[in-house]
Amino acid sequence: MIKLKCTDIDSRRFKYQNLAELKERYPDEENDTLARYLIANNDDITSTCTQLNKAISLREEYSGIKKASCFNEIAKGSAYLHGHDKEGRPLLIVHARMHDPDNRVLKESVLMTLWWTEQAIAHLPDKYSRFTILLDRDNCENAVDTEYMQALAEVFVVSV
Repeated sequence: MIKLKCTDIDSRRFKYQNLAELKERYPDEENDTLARYLIANNDDITSTCTQLNKAISLREEYSGIKKASCFNEIAKGSAYLHGHDKEGRPLLIVHARMHDPDNRVLKESVLMTLWWTEQAIAHLPDKYSRFTILLDRDNCENAVDTEYMQALAEVFVVSV
């Protein structure tokens, strides 16, 4: 039987038979990752494979993000890791008011957030498979960088 490392994955939301089938198709992916994709796609193999293929392509496109490639955005302090949520998961804070569409390069902003995401994942305790993103919209009124938020949402939707 295939085992999961993380205790926060609800194994009642997918069939282990489907997990085994995915493991045959995607042997390089971790069991926990495959389980999360199954859950996100209501245990549907076809939908899961479609989303996994997109995520793998996205990972290749953004793999190995270097801090230097997004340092200007990191230096602004618009996103950062700050402690843990009440469950003990890493907490990534994103300040919407600090994302100015007139004063940023969109790709660098997305890279910066993905770099911080990689940092959050690296700080996950062994029993957890998720971290928390807090989108702080305090004092941003109507000055939300919707283009950045949309680009980021597209990345995270694919990357369960």
